[in-house]
Amino acid sequence: MKEEKITYFLDSGVSHDPFHKVSKLQSSYTQILVHFVVFLLRDKGDYPLLLPPDVDALIEAFAQTPPPSQLPPPLFENGGNLYYIRLVEILMKIWTRTWEPTLGNFMTDPTMCFVALSCIRRDYGWAEPTQVTPLLARMIYNMQTIFLFDLHFYDTGPVDVRERYMMSEGWHCQGRPSMFNILYSLQHLASSIVYQTPSLPAFTWYNDQQTEFVWHGAKITLSMFCEMGQELMQLTYEAFFDKVFLGIDWSVSGYLADDLSNTSPGYSFVTDARNSKYYDRMAFMCEIMETPHLQEEFVIAITPQGTPLLNLARARTWLNDYSNTLG
Repeated sequence: MKEEKITYFLDSGVSHDPFHKVSKLQSSYTQILVHFVVFLLRDKGDYPLLLPPDVDALIEAFAQTPPPSQLPPPLFENGGNLYYIRLVEILMKIWTRTWEPTLGNFMTDPTMCFVALSCIRRDYGWAEPTQVTPLLARMIYNMQTIFLFDLHFYDTGPVDVRERYMMSEGWHCQGRPSMFNILYSLQHLASSIVYQTPSLPAFTWYNDQQTEFVWHGAKITLSMFCEMGQELMQLTYEAFFDKVFLGIDWSVSGYLADDLSNTSPGYSFVTDARNSKYYDRMAFMCEIMETPHLQEEFVIAITPQGTPLLNLARARTWLNDYSNTLG
């Protein structure tokens, strides 16, 4: 493997990590691949997309193959499924060949046809570069994953991964005539256009003193932020002390340890072990039981054994106020 082709120009300061984590956006990535496969399968009417006989045969075989009933799909370590194997065969056939223009059809590559058609807006105009770069990025990522799958699961049996890589190296690296290289070049071009295109200002100052500005059509004064902060503080105070603490005067006689340098997730003075002497799980309930009007609100009866029966409706209201205060 050639190092410069795997690092994707890391030395230049531009990182194109091919398999970065996209778990949160995985559905949008796979959706583009699904659209492309559906584009290959469906009847296109008068649209002239003439494919070679071997590609047509693979598409026909894939269309006749029932999808797997097992969800989620079987792990790759188990050899995959015939449905996925045939799908990869179609994509590899398309992405590992040169597509020459013909008389009357200068765009014979189905991948470029799909990208071009996907860039047409509903008003039949071309999409802006900012709308094109996500499509290209998703197609490139899908191509990388398909090539990776093909490296490890080949239909002729176990083959050395390095040998398989050398066989397909020219089709999934930059600088070689391939669809992968074309899409990568288009992505760089679109990104360059996006970065060099001036954008309209997000807001406009309303006065020369720069104390008022327009944001999303609304006039905002800087002094409003102070008023907003004060109001939020007042609302939080009322919600915390009146609805959560129920007006109970809580005070701690002693020193509360709070390590401001502790950046561990979840740490606060409440979890600090040095404050454990102040912890009492029953303190709040004891205050309720000792306050007549709160006991009347939260307790509907007391059993002969002395166990209070809570008013569930009032308890749920308190929990709702508590969650609203936290969130």
